[in-house]
Amino acid sequence: VGLTDAHYGTAFTTLEIRIKVVILKALNLVIRKQVE
Repeated sequence: VGLTDAHYGTAFTTLEIRIKVVILKALNLVIRKQVE
């Protein structure tokens, strides 16, 4: 059970980081469009 929990933990953390990166990229695009 411990190994499974650790595996899901790392997978969830990676997914969370990917989501944050996507959100940051989207925000950057919106800011650039407003600046132009």
